[in-house]
Amino acid sequence: MNRQAICLIALIAYATTTSAQELVDWQEKRLTWDDFEKRNLPHSRTGAITSSGIYFSYMENAAGLDIIVKAQMDKSRSWVNTHSMHDEVLSHEQMHFDISEIHARLLRQYFALNNKKTARHNPESIYKKYINRLRRMQDDYDRQTNHGNDMYMQMKWEEKIKTMLLDLEQYSGQEMAWR
Repeated sequence: MNRQAICLIALIAYATTTSAQELVDWQEKRLTWDDFEKRNLPHSRTGAITSSGIYFSYMENAAGLDIIVKAQMDKSRSWVNTHSMHDEVLSHEQMHFDISEIHARLLRQYFALNNKKTARHNPESIYKKYINRLRRMQDDYDRQTNHGNDMYMQMKWEEKIKTMLLDLEQYSGQEMAWR
């Protein structure tokens, strides 16, 4: 008997009304301010928010699992304060999306390299483990860069994220068969 499970967890939960046009799959193309809702919040200390996470689904069949893992950004929940539309802020927000892609690749790597028999029984718990790691890295990134205000740390994190993406490049595809 086939079993299908679909999990969707984001840093900020996606609303059930989120349409496909509002979700942006991670790709080499960089984000632009057109990917964000514009807001005029003159007294806000927050410059922008990127709502991104990992979409994970799988279908079990006789041969194994067919898996889809994507880093996605929800445009309807991502916004920028109009006074913060600067290149440095956009670069900081791009790194948040890139961190989601890193963890999508790490999850794909796990499935590619680990024992199918053990993990096949509980793929959701494996997924949740990577979501927790994603959240911790997002928090560390914001804390260490002071939300992008510490330019030295921002530069260090950009280097780190770029290196991690390159190191995990072989896991950049969204779909895989796990047999």
